[in-house]
Amino acid sequence: MSFIRFDNVSYSYNEGTADEVAAIKDISLSIAEGEFVALVGHNGSGKSTVAKLMNGLFLPSSGTVTVDGIDTAQKRGKNADKHYDPVYEVRKRVGVVFQNPDNQMVASIIEDDIAFGPENLGVPAVEISERVDWALGAVGMSGHRRGTPFRLSGGQKQRIAIAGVLALKPRVMVLDESTAMLDPTGRSEVMEVLKRLNRDEKMTVVLITHFMEEALSASRIIILNEGRIAMEGGREIFRRGAELSEMGLGVPLVCRVADKLRAKGMDLPEGITEVEELVSAVVQ
Repeated sequence: MSFIRFDNVSYSYNEGTADEVAAIKDISLSIAEGEFVALVGHNGSGKSTVAKLMNGLFLPSSGTVTVDGIDTAQKRGKNADKHYDPVYEVRKRVGVVFQNPDNQMVASIIEDDIAFGPENLGVPAVEISERVDWALGAVGMSGHRRGTPFRLSGGQKQRIAIAGVLALKPRVMVLDESTAMLDPTGRSEVMEVLKRLNRDEKMTVVLITHFMEEALSASRIIILNEGRIAMEGGREIFRRGAELSEMGLGVPLVCRVADKLRAKGMDLPEGITEVEELVSAVVQ
């Protein structure tokens, strides 16, 4: 069953003006609980717009976005519960981590930063402490609880940003180019956290990235091009290198190496997407 669903969704910036730009064009997709989905595309393909539509930061120009059955554009009726806000409910369910972790930090002490979100939700103090402990443990940063985020590496900062969202206990984690500003070590740290959250905590992960190696961690890959879904599937997508190249995208390095070796006459099976697979095929 779909937890996030887009039905014929379009979104335009500066809608109704001479500067209107259509960012998303008639997209339909669904994401089930527990999935790890990679959303991949070149700059300007609409990836970040989709991220903001997923948790109600943007509302669709047309079509419908639903999260756990809640229409993100739903209006509260006159007789509705005054404490019920559809967008607020959506944002409790879908947390977003953006590209620059410094922009998401509000406190000079790490545990205070992570506690900030639950405090604003009115979570009891005892539970806040438990959530901070759990979130830090989930990202492997428990030893930094009383430290300052400003002395951390880029990868560590992004792990703290993830912990801050985790403390809100969302059911879906959306990462909008969250590794783009990190070095390879930092990217590896963040990816290990995401894989562990998806595997051990059964958290739904939507990874928006232009790094094809990161997309290999996902169980499903969606390729965006010029605001539309161009491809969707598993790792077999990377066999379509020529089509990806036409969209300004590449394939993971391991796939390129395998293709080069085949071109040199080496008998390798199709569909190699892991370094271990390639090594095993070469030494046989």
